[in-house]
Amino acid sequence: MHIQHWAPPLAVYLWPLVRLAKKNGRRVVVTVHNPIAHEKVGVFRFFERRLLCAADMLLVHGAVGCRILQERMGSTGSLVRRIEHGMAVAEQPVSPTPDDYASLGLDPAYRYVLLFGNLRGYKGVDVLLDAWKRAQPHLDNVRLVIAGRLWDGGGRWIGWASASLLGVAGDARRIQRMLTFEGSMRGIVLREGFQSDAEIDALIRVCEFAVFPYVRFSGQSGAACRAAALGRPVLVSRVGGLPDLAIDESWVVGPGDSLALADRLLEKLAKSSWDGEINFVQLNKVRGYDWDAVARDHVAAYRELA
Repeated sequence: MHIQHWAPPLAVYLWPLVRLAKKNGRRVVVTVHNPIAHEKVGVFRFFERRLLCAADMLLVHGAVGCRILQERMGSTGSLVRRIEHGMAVAEQPVSPTPDDYASLGLDPAYRYVLLFGNLRGYKGVDVLLDAWKRAQPHLDNVRLVIAGRLWDGGGRWIGWASASLLGVAGDARRIQRMLTFEGSMRGIVLREGFQSDAEIDALIRVCEFAVFPYVRFSGQSGAACRAAALGRPVLVSRVGGLPDLAIDESWVVGPGDSLALADRLLEKLAKSSWDGEINFVQLNKVRGYDWDAVARDHVAAYRELA
């Protein structure tokens, strides 16, 4: 049995399920998406620890996450193995179409940099806004697009209660205030709320690169993987598995360093037109993350248990 484990509260029901599977002679593999939880976990850590100890093998994305999980589990823990976050890597970089700009309400006369995904406190939205404030006066023809929804539990009381319990509702309110205040800043396009797959793909096609300035992180970002897999360079912070996706060190900055991020934005946007060759370099960087390679790694892990 193979389980995808995302957040500690899930362990409340996953742990009994794993115990039942083991009682019936089944081997259990758990992919741990977040070796260190983003949320306040409290009592849920008890259940998560038992879930992870009950598994026969733990899979994690990236060397950093692998090391963290090995340290958490210690000598008595389950086997820990590294398998990268899979992605559908394009044969060649995607190109924007006139329909993309029209559907997104964007002016093709501008160049675009993109941050997308759920807008959470650990993703460094405040760092990016501060960096943009420094860089934007030198980037009149560039627009920063911030697209995603706030994870505040939604409109239902049970969602709100869950978000409050996990400590993410306060993050959502803080980011909302920042976006409301900074949203009128020159050169920022806000697309707050759920983005469909078609909208995300269009946003990636029109941007020159995507930026993921996370301040704390131990796993791998599905959003960053998606951008890289379509041939868009990713400018990332040095946390978790994000640097694994970067083309080279010039696409990596320290977490929380808005000054360095501003300098890097200016450096990458210094040319009046984008060099498309860099898109091929980004694709080649992540070709080893394609689903065929990930499938082979899973087969090897299953055979190790068998």
